[in-house]
Amino acid sequence: MQHTINTNTPLSFCGTDVGLNWAVAQAPGLVTHNSQGGIVLNLVDGTAVTATTSKTRAAIAHGAMMIVAFAILMPLGALLARHKWLFGRKEVGGCRAAP
Repeated sequence: MQHTINTNTPLSFCGTDVGLNWAVAQAPGLVTHNSQGGIVLNLVDGTAVTATTSKTRAAIAHGAMMIVAFAILMPLGALLARHKWLFGRKEVGGCRAAP
């Protein structure tokens, strides 16, 4: 099947380039895509160029930040919320502590 774009009619888009992403899975249901990619489509002349980006560096940075968030910040927040009386709060478990 071939797709063509009619460039004889004027387009009313703000930009000329549009990024399009696609992904295909052979199995039905919720599965990991076995084929994916992207193109940059020029809306003025109808040309398309394969979009090439490397997301491995961003994925590694994202994973490192999520490890810090879940392994350090989340437990620290729970401990601080539970033991806030150590930082000058006079209430312990909803009751006022003895003077």
